[in-house]
Amino acid sequence: MTILRAQRSWRDAALYDAQAAARDAVHALAGLEKAAAALMVNLRDLGYPPVPGVTPPEPGLDSRLRHLEATVGGAIPPILVAFWQQVGGISLVDLEWYAHVEFWKAHGVTGPDGYCDGVHVDPCSAAWIAFAVQDFTDLLEDPGSPLVDGPYLLPLAPDGYHKDNISGGMPHGIEIGGGWLAPWRNFSWAGPRRPVSAPPDPSDLLGYLRTSILECAGFPALLGVPAFEPFRERLLRNVELF
Repeated sequence: MTILRAQRSWRDAALYDAQAAARDAVHALAGLEKAAAALMVNLRDLGYPPVPGVTPPEPGLDSRLRHLEATVGGAIPPILVAFWQQVGGISLVDLEWYAHVEFWKAHGVTGPDGYCDGVHVDPCSAAWIAFAVQDFTDLLEDPGSPLVDGPYLLPLAPDGYHKDNISGGMPHGIEIGGGWLAPWRNFSWAGPRRPVSAPPDPSDLLGYLRTSILECAGFPALLGVPAFEPFRERLLRNVELF
């Protein structure tokens, strides 16, 4: 319920007071960094394979943001800018060797759709910018492009299937031009139990991160899986509210 109150307070500020939203976002993202660091310590103590965790921002972020906005012709949602500036990126999954898949399999923990959907949001790195710009250019050249029907979706995470090396669907991301509550698109709470603290669908970025880390211990598709519950309790030790 404490998490739920934080979610409601954040949404009220984001809807009605831009200055309060900016202030609350900075405070919450600082807490996110600390919570993610504690979660990473707990993962290592469990023998979880190496994953990136929090990736600090690379130098030159401001110029990359300007280049991205000029390319896609719209403003990056302020919550995403704040996340990129203050946190950088975060990933609790191994997208190179998928060692996390074997970890959960070895411990008999399986989500109902076969994946864990570990938290992942790409940083605005030079490599990511190059990918996003090429992706946007490819869509412009495609006569069936979704850009015809709406704003460009910044691809910021593989979907749950792709995170676990299973053929899947569209990436999770945020559309250009959104505000503080810009929706985290193509995401759903895929575990057997919907989190109590989950914001209204579609989740906003900060709401997604807060619930996924503080209630789901970083793996929302495993919430409600009986075999995951002992892991969840251990993973949340010393993880403080943000």
